[in-house]
Amino acid sequence: KRARLQKELTFQDLYENQELFDEDDDEDGDWDPSQLQKCVEVIKWLCKNCTMDNINDDVCCRICGEHKDSKILSLGHFASPFAPDEDLNEIQPTIKGLRGEYAC
Repeated sequence: KRARLQKELTFQDLYENQELFDEDDDEDGDWDPSQLQKCVEVIKWLCKNCTMDNINDDVCCRICGEHKDSKILSLGHFASPFAPDEDLNEIQPTIKGLRGEYAC
């Protein structure tokens, strides 16, 4: 078999002698896909402001900086991009203190 492979093969030779090249198929017989490691699903969330996906560990959007739990859809431009908006009147004083200290 090896001597025949040493010479230059034409396409016809390759077609007629496929059994010489199918040796790898026998080695794959014991392969089991269940032996593969289980894939880890990455949990993502979509930003309500720019709709880009973010990893679940992120608190603020990595594109626009909007907070994960922002109420921008219900409060519009009055919503804070830096903290979750539970009550608009309650959150405004807190944000002013955070602007210099907290950045997403």
